[in-house]
Amino acid sequence: PKQIIHPRISKLLIALLGVDPFDIIWARKAERTFAKKSKNQYDIVYSFLSNHNYSAIIAGLYISKKISSKFAVHTVDAVPNPIGWVKKDLHYKGLLRFTRTYFKHIDALFSTNEQMLSYQLNTFNPTKKIHTNIIYNSGLENPLSFPIEDDDSFNFIYTGGLYGARKPDYIISAFKLLLN
Repeated sequence: PKQIIHPRISKLLIALLGVDPFDIIWARKAERTFAKKSKNQYDIVYSFLSNHNYSAIIAGLYISKKISSKFAVHTVDAVPNPIGWVKKDLHYKGLLRFTRTYFKHIDALFSTNEQMLSYQLNTFNPTKKIHTNIIYNSGLENPLSFPIEDDDSFNFIYTGGLYGARKPDYIISAFKLLLN
């Protein structure tokens, strides 16, 4: 479990440091737990990223680097929220630093609509070619294709939430559609 701190403290830490150190601590613990329990090699580490929940992308990055796998991120919220939704204050600038720091390592970026995908790409300006696509919240209306090696096997690791509206059941349903 992740140590919960008051949202104002987290917001202040992000404003000052560009990241909440408690997210890094949790991500390192997740990486160590994964290393102890996992005996398999994974082709893709896939992190769901929502606003105010940044530890999954940090953990996904650490794990993907450790096992030399591709790293994909699905943003279900714009990070940082666009100006107009929020003020251009120190917290916004801290989230901008966070996005530019962590997103530069991803190999694929998925979002819930074209506008948000475009916004995310403009926010962190990828320095390498990355795979992008739209995955709608309401289901897989747009076929998902991700380039994989010519190997018959395919391994996948999920680092998103396990509760609430964005739990792994949606990913499992999407894989069933993809396999069909």
